[in-house]
Amino acid sequence: MTESASDLPQGLINGVVDLIHRHRNEPRHKISLDTELGDDLLIDGDDARDLLVDFAKEFEVDIRNFDFDAYFGPEAGFNPFVWLYWKVTGKSHTFKPLTVRALVIAAMLRRLE
Repeated sequence: MTESASDLPQGLINGVVDLIHRHRNEPRHKISLDTELGDDLLIDGDDARDLLVDFAKEFEVDIRNFDFDAYFGPEAGFNPFVWLYWKVTGKSHTFKPLTVRALVIAAMLRRLE
């Protein structure tokens, strides 16, 4: 079930958007509930980890069971060997999307899994 914007507390939405803005300096008006941290904002690796740790502290969210590696890659630049493997095998690693909406819901539930 996807929560509509009207079902979510505006204060939490604003708080999560502000946190992302502080981390990425992304204009607030460009961050919506459907914005994906990885694909849309290019948050990955240590940057994603830092954001989620700050998110957990600021909103008192338990992230101990959050599978970071399912959502974000490692802190690394372009790797030609990995790219070549993906090209030759047709396989690539895809990550689950983590949206602003999911963070707002996690803040409501006080856990992110």
